[in-house]
Amino acid sequence: MLGTDATGIPVLDPDAPEGIRHGTVWAWTNARWVSFFYSPTGDADSVKRFLGDDLARTVQCDGTSITNFLERTGGKRPGCWAHARRRLVEAARGGDRVALEGVRIIAKLFAVERESSRAGDNAQQRGERRQRSSRPVLDELREWIDRQKAVTPPKTPLGKGLGYLDRQWTRLLLFLDDGNIEATNNRRERELRRLVPGRKNWLFTWLDVARRRRRAHEQHPLDRRDVHRPRRQPARLPAQGRSLHRARMAQRQAPRAPARPHARRPSGALRR
Repeated sequence: MLGTDATGIPVLDPDAPEGIRHGTVWAWTNARWVSFFYSPTGDADSVKRFLGDDLARTVQCDGTSITNFLERTGGKRPGCWAHARRRLVEAARGGDRVALEGVRIIAKLFAVERESSRAGDNAQQRGERRQRSSRPVLDELREWIDRQKAVTPPKTPLGKGLGYLDRQWTRLLLFLDDGNIEATNNRRERELRRLVPGRKNWLFTWLDVARRRRRAHEQHPLDRRDVHRPRRQPARLPAQGRSLHRARMAQRQAPRAPARPHARRPSGALRR
């Protein structure tokens, strides 16, 4: 099983209209490793380039339509309960008490996951625990969604949250049948946070080749009018100058003779 999430990254490109465009960095994980994969575009082709010819896989991600092709090729797309909960939380923070009811129901699912983690369940035990404890919660949540969706305008914050839950419902249920599937996609989001401090420091990368090499972009002038200017090559000393430079460096690195001790003035001596 794999999991993925993506974030944008600024890329300097002389061919772009404003000299800068946005590439995409994908974070891919399984149970043991994490891989960061760069693509000039964040479309379905970038996902296919990473997966290769075997597309009938289980890939956990958010509700993006970019990975819909996985289901058409026989794969599975487990959903993310953190994303499903997030929209209801936003509605509840806006003062919607009905949305708060849904948040409280989903909180029971996360409580089951915490109990499983504390108990040290393996994949099989986690799946059995979910069937026993999480399935009744999901039945309750489904009834609540159907009841509220019939009386809530779809463009309100609560309506958007209910619509997301309804559209992603089949994908959100996949974690019940496989204990290896996580309840959320949070791990991929945590991995992508490594790029955020760097993105604030080095600001951008230089072309796609530099990004694929995972190399931070050398500092350029912040004024975009200067980003297309060729970098000045450092001056190279002639042969005689290089020899003199090496000689001076060797002289500096040579061990120095110990300093001569100063003669101490007698304690009773007077200064003139």
